[in-house]
Amino acid sequence: MTGMRFERTNLPDSLGESRHDNIKLRVLRVLAEQEGLGIHLDNDVDTGESIYDLGIDSLKYVVLVLAIEDEFSVQFDDDFHSEFRVITLELLINAIGDKLDTRQT
Repeated sequence: MTGMRFERTNLPDSLGESRHDNIKLRVLRVLAEQEGLGIHLDNDVDTGESIYDLGIDSLKYVVLVLAIEDEFSVQFDDDFHSEFRVITLELLINAIGDKLDTRQT
């Protein structure tokens, strides 16, 4: 696969109709906007891939989570962060969806 740096200008407005797809798109945008992360994502992002495989170390993870919390107006608790070693983009997307659901109830 050829790596590609996502930038806001080359991301579609929507990846699909589902809420999950829209959360995924916003997460990809946050990744693309993080200066200094140096994250290069493939066109077909494997959301089951470990974030370590994307080159995110523990410091970059903190920056990423703060940006995601800001983007979605959510806050993750310490238990979520302790699972960092096994986190994938899919788990992150689902966690954001769960937080948004909790906020709406």
